[in-house]
Amino acid sequence: MPDSDEQRRILAVTVQGIRVVNIYVPNGESVESAKYQYKLNWLANLKNYLKKSLVQYPKLVLLGDFNIAPKIKTSMSLIYGEIKFYSARLKKLL
Repeated sequence: MPDSDEQRRILAVTVQGIRVVNIYVPNGESVESAKYQYKLNWLANLKNYLKKSLVQYPKLVLLGDFNIAPKIKTSMSLIYGEIKFYSARLKKLL
C-alpha cells in the first residue's frame, strides 16, 4: 500500500523488531461526497496491507489520525481534554 499511496498517508518503520505504522486517514467529508468513497476504498486497502504486514511483523503498532469522529462535538471534546474512543465505529471501518 505505501507504494500505491499517492498522497503519502502512511509512514512505517521497524524499531527493535516492532513495526510502527503511522497513518493519516483521508477525510471523507459527507457520505454523499466522492471523498467518502475514496476514504472507504483507502481503508479497505489499509486493511489488506495490515493483514499482510502482520504476517511479516507480528509485533505491529498502528497509530495516527484516523479522521473518524461521528460528531463535531466529539472532535471538540478531544481538543478540550475529554478522551473518547469509539472502538466499535473504528472496527467497522477497518
